[in-house]
Amino acid sequence: MSLRSVILLLTLMCGGMLASGQLYISLPIIDDIAKHYSISPNLAPLIGTSFGLSYALGFLIWGPVSDHYGRYLSLLIGVALTCLATIGTALAGNFSLEITFRILQGLSAASIPPIGLALLSETLPINMRSIGLALMSFSFIVAAPMSQLYAKVVGLNFSMLMLLGAGSFVICLLSLMFIGSNHFAKHIRQTYSLKNNFKTLISNPMIITTWVISITILFSFVVFQTLLHHSMKLYGWNGTTVTILTVVGMFASFIAGSGIQKFGGIFMACLGMFFSASALLIICYFKPLFGFAIIMLSSGTAITLPSIISIISIQANSFSRGMAISIYSFVIFLGASLAPIYVQLVKLSAHNLLLVPIVLLFLSILLLSIARLRAQHLSDVNEHMKGEGV
Repeated sequence: MSLRSVILLLTLMCGGMLASGQLYISLPIIDDIAKHYSISPNLAPLIGTSFGLSYALGFLIWGPVSDHYGRYLSLLIGVALTCLATIGTALAGNFSLEITFRILQGLSAASIPPIGLALLSETLPINMRSIGLALMSFSFIVAAPMSQLYAKVVGLNFSMLMLLGAGSFVICLLSLMFIGSNHFAKHIRQTYSLKNNFKTLISNPMIITTWVISITILFSFVVFQTLLHHSMKLYGWNGTTVTILTVVGMFASFIAGSGIQKFGGIFMACLGMFFSASALLIICYFKPLFGFAIIMLSSGTAITLPSIISIISIQANSFSRGMAISIYSFVIFLGASLAPIYVQLVKLSAHNLLLVPIVLLFLSILLLSIARLRAQHLSDVNEHMKGEGV
């Protein structure tokens, strides 16, 4: 792998962690934010919600944009806009203006995950693509615990955190400019049809299946994370220990790439979801293994995410890959966003609340396995027809 490819991977990993981390970085200092803007503590969480909703919506915009105008140019524009919006969040003088800039920040930062994943799947050497996708996925999921830990440790106010974030985005932008457009395949101008590209994607049963099951992955993970404060009180676990165990499990991303190369994305996705479902079962029925289950759940999530991205990248063509990954990113984030609402609104015990994601994960394994068998059957039929000269 060339030096420029390594720089690209590291830049996108840093950008992905920065972008996803913006959703969580305000959580540990939400009371300070309320005091700073002299608002009710009940309104302060809007600083995260406004970013999250616009971030999810932005996924659906930037993927098709990159399909039409090219990955490199679209990413440069997206990161540049993110820099400006982040500076705006740091300098906002009142809460209404802060929310406005957070919405703009979410919309622009949403350019990094889908375009970055599409870029890696198209530009890295073939033998490194699955590993690159796995490392990129690691940057997304590790952003949650690390950004909160960072906000606690540095002890800065929200404005200063945003200024440092803006500086980091500027470094990512300069790094991308250093790589230069010549490193990437020249974008082929074509008559772009959003409708036709979408029709192509929904005609592929494997892509539809991956979109459908994607909602369960972070939904299951976040449901457990939301319930953790109850479990920590029951079993004596503290927040730092849980964070360490969660991050340790996420390092499974580093072996997921090799597993995808050897066994394929479908097998690894099923394996990851099996790990996650098994971890939740352990939490329900084998309480002494609670710490091990935290690692196992994080590992399952870290394996499943890049595996599904690998499936989508292979199934979609270069004209619709950005859209395919964007929809996947939106669905993944939708699942994560619905999890806290599910925990809050559904009045069940923690044990029963976990049974729903367990069932959904096993059902997802079944659906993906059926899609694989169907795809294999169609492939065998086509080969048979070719052999007979039909």
